[in-house]
Amino acid sequence: MAKPKKKKVQLDHLGLKTDADQIIGYLVGEVPREKLGLHIAKRIDQVILCQALIVNHKFAHKVIPAIKETLDVSESTAWRIYQLTNRVYGPLTQQTREMKKAIAEEMIRQDRELAIQWEDARALTQSTKNYILLHKLDKEEAELPDFSDFEGHINIIAVLPEQVGVNPVSDEKLLKEKLKDYLVD
Repeated sequence: MAKPKKKKVQLDHLGLKTDADQIIGYLVGEVPREKLGLHIAKRIDQVILCQALIVNHKFAHKVIPAIKETLDVSESTAWRIYQLTNRVYGPLTQQTREMKKAIAEEMIRQDRELAIQWEDARALTQSTKNYILLHKLDKEEAELPDFSDFEGHINIIAVLPEQVGVNPVSDEKLLKEKLKDYLVD
């Protein structure tokens, strides 16, 4: 009887198991590109390209054909690259305003670093302008009213006698009391 074949599990020597983990490790600066294999280096380039296509095209039905055309791959491979990109960056097609603002702020920071490195005063000025526009620092803040002397409404809660455990006076007894008061006067 033949022994069942064992599955070959390859773990990266750095302890990173999946392509996404290795790519994230590279992108955050924990792993140098030289320590990654050719397969992962190729995947990094594909993921970065796919991320740019997602940001430009927004929808998967537009991104997948663009990946196929740009990288000259099959549709199934394009979908795998798209899914890997979503694992690395998160769902980019469902970005919130705060996420877009954070991405723009990071882009401005990178542009600023390049401008300083290249000693380009014009680009440095433009990155400062972009930062000011992003955070709306060029606009005056609206003055908030002073609420220190504001008095809120008093809430009066009406309660039925049955709700507080008091038996209400019957209509007949109430009518008799009113007639008695009327006749006595």
